[in-house]
Amino acid sequence: MLAETYTADPPCSECLPELFLENVDAMRIWNLVLDQRIWVSGGMGTPQSVGLMHGPIWKLIDEFEVDDRLKTFQKVLRIYEEISRLEKEKQG
Repeated sequence: MLAETYTADPPCSECLPELFLENVDAMRIWNLVLDQRIWVSGGMGTPQSVGLMHGPIWKLIDEFEVDDRLKTFQKVLRIYEEISRLEKEKQG
């Protein structure tokens, strides 16, 4: 989602792209489920996130009475994918 809605690099390494109104529900849900990531330890390395529990996402979609349920679910997963990619990139 973030990469799809922001076509240029942010002006600094710590900046985030603008939040578009169409993505508010997904970001609000992401902020509440970000600790619902599934982590595994690869042995000697840092634990890695390998997924996001879907149940809490759907529960919040229901609680917030989101209109486009599937699209919002997909956006939350896309946020997770982008955050995971950025975290892996940062680790080197």
